Amino acid sequence: MIRNLHMLMALPSEDGEVAFATKQAEFLPVEGLRLYFPSGHQTRLEKIAYWLKRLHRNPIPWVQPSEEKWTIEVEGVKQQFLNELVKSYPYASETTWPHWLNGSVALSPELEAGKGFEPRLAFFLTELAVAKAKAPPPQSNNSSGSVVNQFIKEVHHMSSDQYHVSGQAGVVGPHGRAEGNTFVQQWAQVSSDLDLTVLAAELATLRSALRKEAQEIEHDQVVANIGSAEASAKQNDGASTLKYLKEAGKWALDVATKIGTTVAVKAIENALKGH
Repeated sequence: MIRNLHMLMALPSEDGEVAFATKQAEFLPVEGLRLYFPSGHQTRLEKIAYWLKRLHRNPIPWVQPSEEKWTIEVEGVKQQFLNELVKSYPYASETTWPHWLNGSVALSPELEAGKGFEPRLAFFLTELAVAKAKAPPPQSNNSSGSVVNQFIKEVHHMSSDQYHVSGQAGVVGPHGRAEGNTFVQQWAQVSSDLDLTVLAAELATLRSALRKEAQEIEHDQVVANIGSAEASAKQNDGASTLKYLKEAGKWALDVATKIGTTVAVKAIENALKGH
């Protein structure tokens, strides 16, 4: 059934307007829409924390996230899908929607995993899900900041686990780890061997090369992570640079090796060694 659903996927990045990728349903009749919010984090809780903070900085008008359920304005999602579709396919293309796909829904983000892509937050707007999740329109108040603060500072019960998180959400979940601290420590060990100014220049070259070779939606995520690493290097933030290079992964390393960006290769290798 999933191939009967249109697809809209947010692309993870740290700053600026959230970018999207789209894919039309492969078969008719169209039976709804799947909405994805991926990130390079390990657990569902970490992914939700990332997107809460990301959407607090750069809100999307049709979604109001929270730690439990996200309120989604369906008409806004449909319009975003059409806008992105025009960017990719400028010729006229008729898009069909089910008659019941409208209104506001309140849905809990699922964690979808599969072969060939990292686990991602997912919302499936099917007829049954929409019927069960019809929600009143979100109130126009500035509640996103309090939601983020509540999520980061208080005790939460999610997926049968209880987490106590204070300050930065560095350690969460039964298998969580202080990833931020790990990269700070890792950067302290390798900083003398990596020139961030040179690295930023090579990452710009690598980003351009990756764009030319990108064919899959997951490749777009790698490009975004390399762009975030480049921005962090320009800001002299070595720990964040390593974090994004680790999220970029092996494909970025392979392309960096192929085009001869030796400093970028060394930085990515160091990032991938982090635990």
